[in-house]
Amino acid sequence: MVNKSRRKQFVLGVARNGRENHFVANSEGAQLIPELRSIPNLVFVPKNNYSCFAKSNLLQVLQNFNIGNVYVCGINTDYCVFATTMSSYENQFRTYVVKDAVTTVRGREAHEEGLRNLERHFSANVFVTTDNIINTQRGRGGKP
Repeated sequence: MVNKSRRKQFVLGVARNGRENHFVANSEGAQLIPELRSIPNLVFVPKNNYSCFAKSNLLQVLQNFNIGNVYVCGINTDYCVFATTMSSYENQFRTYVVKDAVTTVRGREAHEEGLRNLERHFSANVFVTTDNIINTQRGRGGKP
């Protein structure tokens, strides 16, 4: 997916602090993975809270690039993904959770509960898959 998307702008949030040494500021876990570092024009937005929007310049970056769709993926479906999705909706972006690109460190039950909460609050239409995104980029239709 990275190679096909090089022509696009990306905005990424990466956790910079957390509990139990998960993505502690300035640690290896807080760095952008090597596979993404070579993307031209990449915009890296460090994540400092449960929501990628909290205590960051993500909103300004999205507005500056005239981004309308936000695709949420990452770890901790039950709180970080939920918080970012909520913030994105509050800021009036078309928001999607990439269902096959989210998980949690708290186990399958917490992940499934997180997915149910997302659906309960935002409807089943909030979910897309990586295949949906790739097919849309290739002009094959599908969600979104």
